[in-house]
Amino acid sequence: MLMFNLEDAIKLLDTNQAKLSALSDVRPNTIADLIKANTKRIEVDTLENLLDALNGLAKSKGIKKYFRVQDIIQYYNDDYEDNEETYGQIIIKEEFELLRNVLSNAVVFTPVKGLEVTNICKVLLLYREKFTIGIVETIGVPSTDVIKKFLLSCETQLRTYSLVERKAEGPIDTRLLLTSKGIEFVNLLRKYGTS
Repeated sequence: MLMFNLEDAIKLLDTNQAKLSALSDVRPNTIADLIKANTKRIEVDTLENLLDALNGLAKSKGIKKYFRVQDIIQYYNDDYEDNEETYGQIIIKEEFELLRNVLSNAVVFTPVKGLEVTNICKVLLLYREKFTIGIVETIGVPSTDVIKKFLLSCETQLRTYSLVERKAEGPIDTRLLLTSKGIEFVNLLRKYGTS
């Protein structure tokens, strides 16, 4: 089964289907069908055009996100759900499903227009690169970056399940980043979806 995440990408970039259609040269109906998962096939050229448009928009808006096929389409196969080997080294199937259920029901309010209300699982997928590299915070100096402030506000929920940790970066800087468990959880979300 394929899961389509194009709508999340559109919201992240604070754009709409019409603008994406114009930039990608993909018909508006095709984009709407992809969002609703109401398509039987997709041309490689269509995927390339959508990714080029999404990455162009991200670059023009100063959003440090590089979109790949797996950011808009994910594959999930029910036949392999019970195979423990398809899960990670740290997180077993039951723990993953429990974490995914809890964190997909953990509602957060974002500063991203069009994505004002989402959940922790989607935040982890959308900002996995930032969490992997780490978010640097200077103690006593408030950040003016609204996305950074938002991501830091998710720390308590993520730390509760040992998905993030803080590391010292000198006398006054710390870096919030994914733990090994957090990295594996995000990879499992990419593989099995957020719900």
